[in-house]
Amino acid sequence: MPYKLLLFLLVIVCLLPFWLGLDLQGDRNEYIELQDSGRVVMLLRWLALTVGVVPIYLVLRNLLGYRMLFCITRNEWLQIRLFFIAVFSGLVVTSITISLNLFPDNRFLHRSLFNSFVGLFLSVWAATLLSMRDSSRSVGNSLGRIELTLFNIIVSLLCVELLLNQFSRHFPTPLLWDQGSIESRIAAHKLTPHSEFFNTRINSAGYHDSEFFSATDSDYIVAVLADSFGVGIVPHEYNFTSVAESALAQQLGDRYERIAVHNFGVAGTGMDEYAYMLDSQVLQTNPDLVVVAVFIGNDLIDQKSIKRNYYALHNWMTFQLPMRIGTIIRERNETNEYNIANIGSDVKGNKNNLDYIHDWRLEKPSMSKQAFIRFESDRLEICNVSDPDNESLFERFFQLSTYIRQKVKGDLLFVMIPDEFQVNDALYSELVESKPVPGNYQRDYPQMRLGQFFSQNSIEYLDLLPILGEAQQIQPAYHLQDTHWNAWGNRIAGKAIVDRVMEQHIPITD
Repeated sequence: MPYKLLLFLLVIVCLLPFWLGLDLQGDRNEYIELQDSGRVVMLLRWLALTVGVVPIYLVLRNLLGYRMLFCITRNEWLQIRLFFIAVFSGLVVTSITISLNLFPDNRFLHRSLFNSFVGLFLSVWAATLLSMRDSSRSVGNSLGRIELTLFNIIVSLLCVELLLNQFSRHFPTPLLWDQGSIESRIAAHKLTPHSEFFNTRINSAGYHDSEFFSATDSDYIVAVLADSFGVGIVPHEYNFTSVAESALAQQLGDRYERIAVHNFGVAGTGMDEYAYMLDSQVLQTNPDLVVVAVFIGNDLIDQKSIKRNYYALHNWMTFQLPMRIGTIIRERNETNEYNIANIGSDVKGNKNNLDYIHDWRLEKPSMSKQAFIRFESDRLEICNVSDPDNESLFERFFQLSTYIRQKVKGDLLFVMIPDEFQVNDALYSELVESKPVPGNYQRDYPQMRLGQFFSQNSIEYLDLLPILGEAQQIQPAYHLQDTHWNAWGNRIAGKAIVDRVMEQHIPITD
């Protein structure tokens, strides 16, 4: 068995140059488009292809010389283990290269790097194997223990990764969920049904709202798709969906039997999740109007992380889990160190402990200043007009918006939620000044790009940037160092949505 397996692995290595050559030819245009980075990877691929010819030469030399091809070593299992160590070494080198940011964040580029490094390592493995003629030659005790330990570590890592993937797929939690699965992401970040949040009972579907119902001809329903802005970092009655529902009920109560704004808010979601939820849940309620709340801060940027990049070890769940645990511990330590308020936790038993909801000057920050600036600095990159990666994010957003427009047969409204740095002048100045080229940033660039697309495709949208910008001049519209709306921001947003609904979506009666 080991002999046959070793022969099979050697045949695979000997076929590598042909596969690498075909792959290089097929992807040549993509390498050219990547310019300097593409040229470097193309050179690596040529190097792997050239080195890969060596095992073929050694095989032919052995065959033509009438030598026994596999009279190499008594320890065939050793050579098989070294094969897998060589493959994993290619993954490790690729991961290091990605971690050092030597190449752009491009999945195609990372795959090419992995293929090139694996080709190089396997070619060296095969050449070493075929050049060993002395059947008595074997690895020394020390090296033997090292390679056996490495092999056991690799096998254990693969087993743990497989188990974590299966667990996250079937039992998703906020700490462990399948990043490549939209359904897993939603399930992991939904609130627990019938639990309490700000003294409000979460409905049976896991949303921060009362129970949903399907509309009849005598009802008027607005369904809102949103991320953590929909969940709301305020009590339910202050959430922008509740503000809108109350205002609509006051103005339309004599025309409809039931009026509701169904809040389909799930933290950590984005356009991919909105499209999925629209098909699986939202349209079943037969809404008169579907509102898609797009948070400029991360609904575009987070599209990068929908597909997990397995070519980087730090994206494996085996490594993600301790990193997430470390993040929780660090945030908890920061909370204790800076006496930061964990918004929501301090009102579970006492609804009167909400002074900061009504007076922003009494509020404590929900994260440290360093963490807040780090978050906002990363999110500011969507405003970088010179970043070529942003173009693919906008294109992905446009594709999903078109899909949603096609699925919603009735009224549809996209609402653009600005990030705090877009309405907070002092914060924006601090962030931009820390960038190497401040001139590359245009504050309203995302709204401009999305607005152009919506207008060209006759999709209705509401840009909250100017509205919240004016509100910010009166008092802060966002929680202190939190990036979410406070009660004032929710009130302004809810009223703006109702104004648009009354203006554009309610039929005029005599």
